[in-house]
Amino acid sequence: MTYLDTLFDISKRVGGENNCGYYVLVHKKHKRVVCFRDSKEVIEFIKPKFRHSTLKRILYWFITKGFHRWFFDKVLLSSRLGDVIYIANSVKSFDLEEKKVLVFKDSKEELLNDIASQIFLQSFAAKVLEIDNKGLYFKEELLYDMDLSIKDIAKKLEEFQRFTGYKYIHGDFVKDHVKVDNEGNIKFIDWNFKEGNPEEDIKNFMERSQ
Repeated sequence: MTYLDTLFDISKRVGGENNCGYYVLVHKKHKRVVCFRDSKEVIEFIKPKFRHSTLKRILYWFITKGFHRWFFDKVLLSSRLGDVIYIANSVKSFDLEEKKVLVFKDSKEELLNDIASQIFLQSFAAKVLEIDNKGLYFKEELLYDMDLSIKDIAKKLEEFQRFTGYKYIHGDFVKDHVKVDNEGNIKFIDWNFKEGNPEEDIKNFMERSQ
């Protein structure tokens, strides 16, 4: 399935007419896609996706100057998808006004497993707001980027590790996986549970934050 197939599929699942324009940026090597509507707020929201290399920062500068209007592909999708769509290991769309995220899954089993995991995680992950069994997606609260100290992150990881009996670690833990909710509470995204030494989480974080 191509990224266009995925985009049209999730647009169909949420319903509505395909009459809203999204600019599309494709990272072919890593098979990642960023789709975004053209507004100052949206462009500011996607900024963290472009901070990991000089080339990405230059590309983001061109977006802030409006060059995407001439050089990026554009696709018409349902406005119900919100403002930003990310396709990577998962498919998510972000509605900045309603402060919610739509998380799409390929099967009902996968949908229910992910929802069960997030409910199990309670205060460590985004809160599940609504489930659409027919469309195979659920809505969760919108989380935000914030500069946080290693001490605060380590403290939250310690809480998580106590909660799980010092058994599970996050996995490929990087700075982008650390967010905050509207109340400023630290939460984690893109969970990848596996058994191991809990200290691996913070070790991975430190190594990948250099």
